[in-house]
Amino acid sequence: KSPEEVEVDEMADKLDSLMHIIFENLTVTAKAYRARSDGTVNPNAHSPRTLYEMIHPTFRSCILTTHRSKFVQFVVFVLCGLDEEFHADENREDRFDHGGLYRDFVSDLLDLVLDPYRETVMRQRGACYLASFVSRASYVCPETTCETISALLRFAEAYMDAFPTAASARAALRVSGGG
Repeated sequence: KSPEEVEVDEMADKLDSLMHIIFENLTVTAKAYRARSDGTVNPNAHSPRTLYEMIHPTFRSCILTTHRSKFVQFVVFVLCGLDEEFHADENREDRFDHGGLYRDFVSDLLDLVLDPYRETVMRQRGACYLASFVSRASYVCPETTCETISALLRFAEAYMDAFPTAASARAALRVSGGG
């Protein structure tokens, strides 16, 4: 292997280790949030939603804006999954109707993708994260997946109507700062 390949492998191993530690910490912290048998809550614990609210600004400002960021997004995926576990453990029949954390995440990304005032490149990244999320997260209900795909298809159709040729689409990208 070349020195560059060795360095990349080492960095990937470090990132994998850090991500594992982060996932473990988030899981332990969120699971400790559940009430103890005496009815008290661990003061060092946080709900998945609270953890999401702590991390989400970093997702928006750093992860979403980083070119070719592949794995850090899974921090949000894990938190949304922990939120679903939390509500599933309550044995609720309406567990998909509780306004879950994942629906907030999907809604936030859809708002970004559909915002005509955002840079094209940010909207594209939002669409990539959104598509990745609804296709990979097994806890996302079919209705949310269908609503998301429908919104993305409506956006794509409107975009193709507005820019019917490749040349007009390239010109729009240059004007909007996306290319």
